[in-house]
Amino acid sequence: MDIQLEQITTNDTMTMTRMYHSAFAGLYEKYHDDATSPFKETPQSILTKINTATHHYYFININQKRVGLIGLIQTESAQITRISPLLILPQYEGHQFAQTTLNALPDLFPTITQLEVDTILQEAKLVHLYEKCGFERIPGKKIQLQSNMTLIFLRKIL
Repeated sequence: MDIQLEQITTNDTMTMTRMYHSAFAGLYEKYHDDATSPFKETPQSILTKINTATHHYYFININQKRVGLIGLIQTESAQITRISPLLILPQYEGHQFAQTTLNALPDLFPTITQLEVDTILQEAKLVHLYEKCGFERIPGKKIQLQSNMTLIFLRKIL
C-alpha cells in the first residue's frame, strides 16, 4: 500500500472542514458532544489551527487517492507529538488505512520519539486500532465528558 502525506495549507480549509463533518457526523449523532466534537469545527476554527505553528495537518493519500487526514501537534522539540485528529472518510473505512498511517509515522517523521492520542473509551474499534498499533493507555488519565462518553489517553514510545 503506497501512503503519502500531503501538507494541508490555508487553501485547503474548506476541504478540511468538509472532511471533518463527513468523518465525525456519526460520532456527533451518537454523543451530541457540542463542546469537543470535531464535527462542530467551523472553517474559521480550522483555519486558526492550520495557522498555528505547532500544528501540522496532512491529507492521507493511499495509492494516490485521498482517504483521510491527520493532524500532528508537536512540542517545541518536535519529539513528542499529539495526533489530533486522525480521520478516514466513511467510504474508505475498513481498509486498514488508519493503521497503515499510524504505522508509517515513525518512518515519515524520524525525530518523533513519542506519539500521544486520545479517543473515546466507548468506541471499542477506535481503542482497538490504537492498541493494535502499539499505543498503551496512560494509567489514570481519562476525562468523563458525559455519562456515556469518556476520553482515554494513549501513548506510543518510538
